[in-house]
Amino acid sequence: MIYLWVKIIHLYKENYQWTLSIWDLDRRAVVNY
Repeated sequence: MIYLWVKIIHLYKENYQWTLSIWDLDRRAVVNY
């Protein structure tokens, strides 16, 4: 059970980082225009 939670949290954190970087790229593209 604990292992499962660790997996879920890890996936969530990875997705969160990925989402942030995508958003950051979007924002930079907007700033560049």
